Amino acid sequence: MDEEAEWLDAARRGDVDAFTELVRLHQSRVRAYVASHVRDKTIVDDIAQEAFIAAYRTLDTYRGDSPLSTWLIGIARYRVLRYQRAWMRRSRHEAAPLDEALAEWRMAEAEQAGAAREDVRITALLECVEELPREQARLLTQHYVEGRKTHEIADALKKNASTVRVTLMRIRTALRQCIDRRLALEPV
Repeated sequence: MDEEAEWLDAARRGDVDAFTELVRLHQSRVRAYVASHVRDKTIVDDIAQEAFIAAYRTLDTYRGDSPLSTWLIGIARYRVLRYQRAWMRRSRHEAAPLDEALAEWRMAEAEQAGAAREDVRITALLECVEELPREQARLLTQHYVEGRKTHEIADALKKNASTVRVTLMRIRTALRQCIDRRLALEPV
């Protein structure tokens, strides 16, 4: 009988020193297996230790059908899977509030940035409207503020309705260009 088999028999009888020798003999393989699945060195040590404790407690179930190292790695595999499942549950549980808080913060930031951009655009629009000739400003006010239809404005001005529509389109284009120029000058 070889040394490993002697230590195994003695460990089954409760000899802690014999089991310590088995641990010394197989710990590098078990740790290497665990380390291939877990990056944190302290967790690798913890899982390997748990695996050996579980092996010691269930040593009487080892039948010898496969090498002892294979049986020990099987126990370690189960411990690694258990750790990974717990880690995933914790990660999901911990990440959910963080993800929600980040999403809320991003939305608030976007709303503030959008509101600030809108304020700048409105200011630019008002400044551009002030620069319009008085007749064009009055035409804008009648149509967009007072809500008058183009044919009503045309009748009051004794002009063709299509002329009023074209004039409004040209005013809008001029305002858009004026706003774009002003926004280009704004700091980002």
